[in-house]
Amino acid sequence: MNQKEQILLDYLEHKSLAIKEYELMTDLQENTKFFSKLGEDASLFKKHFYLFHHLYLLAEALKEQSFELEISALSIKLCKKTLTSESKKEGHVSEYHVSEYKGEIVELQNFYLNSDNLNLPDEEVQDMLALFWKRYLAIDKKSDAIKCFGLEEHNNLSRSQIKKRYNQLASQYHPDKGGDKIKFMQIKEAYEQLKELY
Repeated sequence: MNQKEQILLDYLEHKSLAIKEYELMTDLQENTKFFSKLGEDASLFKKHFYLFHHLYLLAEALKEQSFELEISALSIKLCKKTLTSESKKEGHVSEYHVSEYKGEIVELQNFYLNSDNLNLPDEEVQDMLALFWKRYLAIDKKSDAIKCFGLEEHNNLSRSQIKKRYNQLASQYHPDKGGDKIKFMQIKEAYEQLKELY
């Protein structure tokens, strides 16, 4: 474990609750020389990347130990591994490895572990930010659409489940059958959104 990972480990060991990226970055800037290698005029993206690069390196270093690291912009936390023998049998996967999109965690980890990405051109950074917001809004809309269909409890939705539920709701709320026109329009809109995602 190198010096940067040790700084992060020492810091996170003293935090009982999850910390946000902004808070961690601010504390590191004010109390350590964590970002000194980047220079005084480093962009926010470079600081973000540098921090996450070392967080993912720390996560790798902790894999063989009794700790794991949760990493996201809103929640960075050092946790004790709590896999019981029963959860191991069931093929339990820690929250850190679960993703809305399959393989996204690995893709993200690979991005941050590649130190060449620290020096991405500004155009690429802007393209990545645009893609992030597009995906973020899609996830937000997806959540609303699933609630509209009353399918929040289903972890692995399929296109056929969604179509079946749409047919039930459309039949129930169709204006020609005495249903609520506004609710029917919401159901149609939710179905169009979910069709794009499944």
